[in-house]
Amino acid sequence: MGTERIASSMLERGYEPLSVGRHASIGFRKSLKRASIPLKEPIWFDTGCRMRALDEDGNPTTITRTVCAHTEEDVEEFKKKGWKPVERG
Repeated sequence: MGTERIASSMLERGYEPLSVGRHASIGFRKSLKRASIPLKEPIWFDTGCRMRALDEDGNPTTITRTVCAHTEEDVEEFKKKGWKPVERG
């Protein structure tokens, strides 16, 4: 449990894991690129496109195409494309 906390803390600071030893030892090196930290809950974005699908009865219909952002980098990329976040639930 303690090793996992240390590892997640090092990842948040931008370190990249190199190896894990037999006795729970960890090696890290500083990465020039910030590590991608996953979001607690994914955020869905509407792409503005519609795609064809079938409803429960097998009739053709169209639905909104959505994509899911798992990291802050994904969120920034999707916002640059002009896609809007969608309320899920």
